[in-house]
Amino acid sequence: MLLERGKKVNKFFAAAMLTMFLLLSCGSIPETKIYSLNITYENISQLQGTADIVLGILATAPRHLSQPYLLIRNSPYELTTEFYAKWEAPPVRMISEAFRNALYDLKFFKDVRIVTAQRVDFYCLKINLRRFERFGESNTGVLEFDYDLLTNDGKNVLHGVYSKENPLPDNSFNSLAEGLSIALKDALTQIVPQIKEKILDKQKK
Repeated sequence: MLLERGKKVNKFFAAAMLTMFLLLSCGSIPETKIYSLNITYENISQLQGTADIVLGILATAPRHLSQPYLLIRNSPYELTTEFYAKWEAPPVRMISEAFRNALYDLKFFKDVRIVTAQRVDFYCLKINLRRFERFGESNTGVLEFDYDLLTNDGKNVLHGVYSKENPLPDNSFNSLAEGLSIALKDALTQIVPQIKEKILDKQKK
């Protein structure tokens, strides 16, 4: 009795293993593709002056924007994660690095750093990333965040909300990367000169 039951279990196990082997042989795991932003930012600020200060960039985001996977919003209520399509870094990190590079290239600050907590001896640019995705219904790339510039004595001298929707020519991830690159470049062009201007105003007082 036990011997017959053991034979049945072995046959079932062998059949299951064969089925799994056939499934793996017939299908293949999709190749993971990695996408990058391409931002060529030119400093258009004509304001003169230098600041012997350090600027810290503190960026926060929801969990899904702290991971590298591309996101497709199917409706205001549904967000899909593309597990086989990834950014080269989480969106919150890419936003931080884009602002750091643009602000550092001003050659205005003593140093520009990405920080994980606000420091009392630094000026601080706080960025709260809200959206970095493709909206499927209208096939647009969406970038949205709010930002605040805090002085080293804790005063908020600049607050704003940036929101941009770029129509995409198709639903490919290449088009999404291009559309979000354009949106982020536009954000840098608008916000970076404002940051420098506000700090110069603060120095004059």
